[in-house]
Parts: sequence; C-alpha cells; structure tokens
Amino acid sequence: PPPPIAKMHRGTYLEDTVADDMGGGGSFVEQHLSDLYESIASNLLANLSSEYASVVASTAATYSIYSFVSNASLVRPLGEMGRLRITQDLADFELALEQLVFKGG
Repeated sequence: PPPPIAKMHRGTYLEDTVADDMGGGGSFVEQHLSDLYESIASNLLANLSSEYASVVASTAATYSIYSFVSNASLVRPLGEMGRLRITQDLADFELALEQLVFKGG
C-alpha cells in the first residue's frame, strides 16, 4: 500500500470530495496520520530513553513536515474549498506532531 501521506493525491482535496466530506468525515490528517503518529509514540518512542526519544521524535516531525508540505504543494486541481481544507489539515497536522514530540520527551 502507498504511504499514508501519499493518499492525499487520490482526490482528497477535489471540490466535490471536499463538499461531500464537510458532513463530518474528519480531516485527512485525522483519517490517515493521527493514528500513525500515536502508534509511533506508544510503540516505539515509549521504549527509548527520553534523550534518544526526543531526538527521534523531533527528527520524525521534521521529515513529516517536509513530506506533508511537499506533497500538498503538488495537489492539483485545487479550488477554494480544497485550499481551506488543506489549511485545516495543516492545523490538525501541527497538533498531531506536537503530541508526538511531547510524548517523545
């Protein structure tokens, strides 16, 4: 299967998809990434010393930001609703990564 972040290229931000999802299906980050970061924190970082876990968490967060922004910048076509959805997903993404780094120490 493709990496979770690559799923944003499957029409997540098309106007008709965004309009259909406004009913409360959750953001892209909530559907595909939040559980992944929670799993990393509980299954991997919890087993490391706090010094090393902090380094691993911040490195993973840095790469995740790079990957998310790089992939989001390639999404086309992108209408007004799609841009608003990406903006909301960036806020959700920030919260997910904040929790990862916090749990990393």
